[in-house]
Amino acid sequence: MKLETVYKVFSDIKNECCTEISSTLNLKNKLISYINNNDLISASVSASITDNKLIIDLSYFNLKLECKESLKLYDYPPNISSCLEMHFFFRENDIFHSVLKIFITHDGYIVKDVFSSDYICKTDNEYRGKKVFEEIISALIDKGYIALNREQL
Repeated sequence: MKLETVYKVFSDIKNECCTEISSTLNLKNKLISYINNNDLISASVSASITDNKLIIDLSYFNLKLECKESLKLYDYPPNISSCLEMHFFFRENDIFHSVLKIFITHDGYIVKDVFSSDYICKTDNEYRGKKVFEEIISALIDKGYIALNREQL
């Protein structure tokens, strides 16, 4: 990544980043709506935005997920592109546990890897809240945070 190119991206961020920020806010609202309006899920999970931060409370599992957002640059030749990272994590006894990172790309995709052609869904997908929630739950299960596996016993 050349510094001159990065500086050019810095100058473009103000104009181009608005789409990703808007998509992030829409995704957070869709996620909250999906969780809170689904009777099976809302019985044990709640979601809200507090101090402009998304909080997903899985109270039965004694987990409170937070979501931190940050702009990231990535080298995707021939360009350097920007995306917004949404990092879902929880804290336990001052220890930071990463659960899932997803990225909202400038071209309207929600992905786990900006260098792969695989994607979770498009940012305008009607079911994006459901799809991201399923990714979060899958990550919690895979990492053993809400399900025991033999190695943990």
